[in-house]
Amino acid sequence: MARIRSIKPDFWTDEKIVELSFETRLFFVGSWNFADDNGNLQRSAKKLKMQIFPADLIDCEPLIQSLIDHGLFIEYSVNGDEYLHIKGFKDHQVVNRPSKSAIPTPQEADLLTGLTEDSLTEGKGREGKGEDMSGKPDSVIDVLDYLNAKASRNYQPVDANTKLIAARIREGATVEQLKAVVDAKVHDWLNDPKMSTYLRPETLFGATKYAQYAGALGSRINSSSVASEYEDLTRGAL
Repeated sequence: MARIRSIKPDFWTDEKIVELSFETRLFFVGSWNFADDNGNLQRSAKKLKMQIFPADLIDCEPLIQSLIDHGLFIEYSVNGDEYLHIKGFKDHQVVNRPSKSAIPTPQEADLLTGLTEDSLTEGKGREGKGEDMSGKPDSVIDVLDYLNAKASRNYQPVDANTKLIAARIREGATVEQLKAVVDAKVHDWLNDPKMSTYLRPETLFGATKYAQYAGALGSRINSSSVASEYEDLTRGAL
């Protein structure tokens, strides 16, 4: 349910805000209307696109990532589902009668540091269920390096580029399976100017799309299916 929110005049001259593109600024303001009264949202680029930009051909995933990179959104995960918290939401919005929400609240560690590898694996009921990732970072880096080599990229081993790979490994994916998805999408997308930009960790290793890509391994991708994938991407589905 959408809610009425307020914007302070200082918002428009805030240093972090003025560094954002105008689409990202508008998307950020729009996210307040669809967040619960704790400032939490489902991390779904497709859903947020349909709520905030229903008539525009905009890929909302880069907007989300930009807000995360600027410290305005905080990612967190509960029971394998991914969410966003609007940082400082309660400091700027007055909610007299908070409504009950089905969206779980982030843990304190997430609010302080965002979604790090440690926070992905610590805590009862959260993704990983307490499993120690200390023995697996080499596998994560191996997959990221493989993507860089195959797609001629230079993604650095920072949290934004590793957390989804780590999550898929915790779910049982092997390094070979992850590399096979990289191989498949590089084959399909690398020489397509529209699609090659999506050879990135957040597209390849997000939970929903990774499952689709892995499930399609061995099937032939034709030009019409690639066109359909591009349509999904520009609508924020990937």
